[in-house]
Amino acid sequence: MEKMHAAGADFVLSYATMGENVLLSNLELSDTVVVDEGLDVFKVKVPNNLVGKSISGSSIKRLTGCSVISVGKNGALKTNPEPATPLSLGEEMVLIGSMESEREFLKRYGTA
Repeated sequence: MEKMHAAGADFVLSYATMGENVLLSNLELSDTVVVDEGLDVFKVKVPNNLVGKSISGSSIKRLTGCSVISVGKNGALKTNPEPATPLSLGEEMVLIGSMESEREFLKRYGTA
């Protein structure tokens, strides 16, 4: 993994670690998946105070450190949404960030 970081990779993921974390997340019936130590993928309903704002207009990344990686409704999530994508009532968002970023997101916005 050190060679990958030296080559310029920001994150290096081990298949063994990823598999372990997915299994543990499923056993705990959690909406959060630990992708790597300190990096979580979590799903939340769009908080009421973000409804009607675009992803970029919400400043989620700047304010919390989390990145929105998909948005959707009724289980149909669109991955890699455009920054101008509006956030709607009843939608879910999948975000990625550090555990600290996730805590900041939940503290700032709560859940719907």
